[in-house]
Amino acid sequence: MHAAPPFDRPVPIVTGLSKGDRNERLGFSCCRINHLCAGRWCAVSELSAFLSRGWNDTWYMQLYAFSGFSDNSPDWGVGILFEIG
Repeated sequence: MHAAPPFDRPVPIVTGLSKGDRNERLGFSCCRINHLCAGRWCAVSELSAFLSRGWNDTWYMQLYAFSGFSDNSPDWGVGILFEIG
C-alpha cells in the first residue's frame, strides 16, 4: 500500500526561465506533480520548451514541445497555441 503525501490535494512544483518581451519570448519550464491514479499516488515529471510571438495587441502565438521523465508522464508532445484578444 502506498502512503499518501501529507496534504489532501496535489501541489505542483514548477520552475522555469524565459528571456524576451511580449513580442518574442523563448524559455523552458520543468514541472513535477504527485496525483492519484488508479487509487495510488503517481509522480508526473515534464520538461517543456517554448517560443512565443506576439504580432500586435490582438494576435499571439506560442509553439511548445515537452518530454516526460516518469512512467506516468507522456513520452513527448508538441503543440501550438493561438490567442486572439
